[in-house]
Amino acid sequence: MRWILGGWLGLCLMVGPLQAREPRLTVRILEKQNLRAVMFRDQANQEWIELKVSRGSLTVNDRQMRKFKPEKDGFELRWDGGSRRYPGRVEVFIDGEKEALEFLVHTDLDEYAACVAASESGGDSSQPEYVKALARVVKGYALTHLKRHPGYDLCDLAHCQVFQGLPRDPETWMRWATETGTPGGRRDLYYFHRCCGGTLEDAKNVWDGGKIPPRQDHWKGRVLCSGDPHFSWRRTLSTSKLTKVLRKTGRLKENEEFVSLDVASKTPGGTVRTLILKARLADGQDILLHFPALPFVSDSCRMFGWGLFPSYRFDLATRDGNVLIRGTGLGHGVGLCQTGAMELAKMGWSADAIMNFYFGQE
Repeated sequence: MRWILGGWLGLCLMVGPLQAREPRLTVRILEKQNLRAVMFRDQANQEWIELKVSRGSLTVNDRQMRKFKPEKDGFELRWDGGSRRYPGRVEVFIDGEKEALEFLVHTDLDEYAACVAASESGGDSSQPEYVKALARVVKGYALTHLKRHPGYDLCDLAHCQVFQGLPRDPETWMRWATETGTPGGRRDLYYFHRCCGGTLEDAKNVWDGGKIPPRQDHWKGRVLCSGDPHFSWRRTLSTSKLTKVLRKTGRLKENEEFVSLDVASKTPGGTVRTLILKARLADGQDILLHFPALPFVSDSCRMFGWGLFPSYRFDLATRDGNVLIRGTGLGHGVGLCQTGAMELAKMGWSADAIMNFYFGQE
């Protein structure tokens, strides 16, 4: 506890009063946990406060309240099975639909970027220039996705950016996030992913059907992310499981039998755009159905685990009652490749040089 309080106080002293550099962000946290009870304390008070759902209402130390909104920046939450510390101010009320606690964190952009950079890097602080580059991308994404959700800007999941609160040694991460500044130029360009598999996609190709030539994540003939365990991958999905996905989503009707599934079209960078399903009717006639790949991948991962398709760059083959999936990379392949950027930092590149490599002159 001595370490926690010391690091926390150091962060608060270093950050000082909020400055009007950028708007504060509102981030919803812990939504997937569906918590009905937590212990809370802020940075200035060592006393724990119990927040819980009781008969559909929020109670604070057994006193019923409509909303809990302390005035201090910096707080800690503990619950059965976990604990986290956060910058900024929290607002707690009841999610009526789930009858669970809902938490909104109002935080400074630099604080947010420091936390996300640490979360998305697994806490690896070995390459400061990589962290600075990633933090700048995080800021660019956040600033162009304000109000992405009704009632708040971002969530704390990979759907937006992973935000798991303050890391160890928060002063260091905060210093790097502050030093890197905010991105210039077209902020809508700023995306990142774990591993591109050697090919960097343009955002317009992936989400808007563009045909822009891809870029190679190479330096002096070397593929920068080739050492990542997700550089290439293989998966197998039985046709019986695949049939469940196709029937549940209405792509395969009850009177149709699954025959095969193949890739129909790709972007110039190899991201799968459409798939083609061959199905057989009761009279033996085969029919073909084209449909978008992205929602199918999401549906499959939702049913059988998010590791089924690490990326949207893959090929399919139907054999012996299974669909074989062979792909490359982890993530959408747009913007900064984290593994590649880490390799450049290890080679001595600065954050500015890394940003220039992936995004051109800002």
